[in-house]
Amino acid sequence: MFQKCELTTTQKRMMEVVRVGLMTHAPFFSAFYYDQVVEYPTRDIETAATDGRRFYYNPDYMQSLRTPEAIFVAAHETHHAVMRHPQRMKHYKKQGHMRDLPWSSELFNVAADLIINGGLVRSNIGLCNPSWLYDKDISPDMLVEDLYEKMWNEQPPQEGEGEPDQSCNGGAGPSQPTQKTPPRSRPEPCEDSSGNRDGDQSGQPPNAGYHPGTLPTYGETRRGGKPDPQAAASGGAFDEVFEPQIDPETGREDVPSDGEYKEALAKAASAAKAMGKYPDHLKKFVDEILAPQISWREHLRLLLVGRIGSRRESWERPNRRRLALGRGDPAKTVVLPGRKGTGADNLAVVLDSSGSIYCDPKLLNMFFAELGGIVADTRPKKVWVIHCDAAVQRVDEVRSLLEVEDVRVKGTVGGGGTSFIPPFEYLKKEGVVPDTLVYLTDLYGPAPAEAPPYLVIWVTPNDETPPWGEVVRIKTTE
Repeated sequence: MFQKCELTTTQKRMMEVVRVGLMTHAPFFSAFYYDQVVEYPTRDIETAATDGRRFYYNPDYMQSLRTPEAIFVAAHETHHAVMRHPQRMKHYKKQGHMRDLPWSSELFNVAADLIINGGLVRSNIGLCNPSWLYDKDISPDMLVEDLYEKMWNEQPPQEGEGEPDQSCNGGAGPSQPTQKTPPRSRPEPCEDSSGNRDGDQSGQPPNAGYHPGTLPTYGETRRGGKPDPQAAASGGAFDEVFEPQIDPETGREDVPSDGEYKEALAKAASAAKAMGKYPDHLKKFVDEILAPQISWREHLRLLLVGRIGSRRESWERPNRRRLALGRGDPAKTVVLPGRKGTGADNLAVVLDSSGSIYCDPKLLNMFFAELGGIVADTRPKKVWVIHCDAAVQRVDEVRSLLEVEDVRVKGTVGGGGTSFIPPFEYLKKEGVVPDTLVYLTDLYGPAPAEAPPYLVIWVTPNDETPPWGEVVRIKTTE
C-alpha cells in the first residue's frame, strides 16, 4: 500500500481548483469522481495512477502542471475508472492473452491512453500536455481492444514483451511502484507550427513508446505549454493502471459493484445533460449500458419472480459506504442494508449467429446492452452464452457485467444456416437446466418439437411467431 502524504496549503488549494474545473468543464467525470473515486495523494509514485477506485497522485507532480493540465489528469484517471480498465486488464492478465494475441499491459495502457486523451481533447476538457500520448486520427469511440490489436499487428512488442504480467502495471502492484517500459519503437520528434521539436531538455522525443504509424500531432494541444519530462521519458504515458485492491473485510475487489457502477453512470449522465456538456462518445458508451432500446429486461424480471434466490439486501451487514458518509458523527450517520447473495439462479442466453443476425452489429450491440442489464439487475449465479447458427460454435460462461463486455468485445462466431435445436441439445447433454433461456434470433429455422422444462424467451426483430415460449419484439429503429 502506498503511504499517504499531507498536502501543503498551496497543494490543497490546487486540488480544490481541479475539482471546480472538473465540475465546470467535465460534469460527467466530476459526478463520477465525487461518487466513486477516492483521492489518494502519495509521493510513492512519480506522477499519477488509478486502481479503479483510488486516484493516486503525486502532489508535487500535479503542482508542476498548469491548472488545465492537472484537470486533464484528473479526468483521465476518472476515465480509466469509468471504462473499467483496471478490471479489464486484470482479466486479460489472468487469461494470458487478449483475443488471440499475447498479453501486454504496457500496450493496453498505451492504447487506452490514446483513446482517452483523444476524447478529452475533442471534448475540450482541460489541456493535453505536448508530451502526452495523443493522435487526432484515433477516434474516442474506438474499442481499446481494437486499437491494441491494430498496434500489435503493425509492430509486435520486442522480445520479452507480451508475456503474462504479474499485475496490470507490468509486474508491480500498488506496494511496488515501477517505471513503465515503453512497448513501441521511437518515432522522430514532431514539429509544431513554429518549427520547434517537442522533447525535454535531453532531446528525448515525446511519445517515444508510440507505434510507428501516423505520427501524433501536437498542434491542437500545445498552446504554448512546455513538455512534461517524466511523460516524455516514459513514451508519453503520464500514469499507471494498477490491479483493483482486495477489500480485507469482504475479500472482493474494492471497485464499484455492477449496481453502484450503473447508478454512478446514470448520475454522471444526468449531470452532463443538465449542463449541456455530454460528449457523444460517452453518451454512446453509457447508452449501451443504461439505456437499452427495448423493455424485455423488465419483462424478464417479472418472469423470474418465483425463481429468485437469496435476497439482494441484508441488514446483517450495513452498507459501509453509506456509514462512511457520517464521518463518525452519529447524528449524520445513515444506516442502510448491504447487499448479499445472488438474485436469480442460472440463465442461458443463445445468440443466433446465422448470417442475418451475425451481420447486424447494431442488433447485437442492443442485445448485449440488455444482457448486461440482466446480469447487473438479476445477479444470476451463472449465465451460459451460447453462439449457434446451424450448430453450437462457442459457449461462454459469465457472472458479471465485465465478463459480458468481454464476450461482446470478442464478438460472436458463425455466419452459417440456422437451427434452434443444437442449443437445447447442448444444455441437455451438459446436464444444465437453466431457470430461463433467452434466445436472440430472427425466428427463421427449425425448433425442437417439444418445449423444454424451463421458460424460453424469444427476442426477435421480426413479426414471426415462435412454436412455444414467450416472445419479445426488439425494435432496431428506436
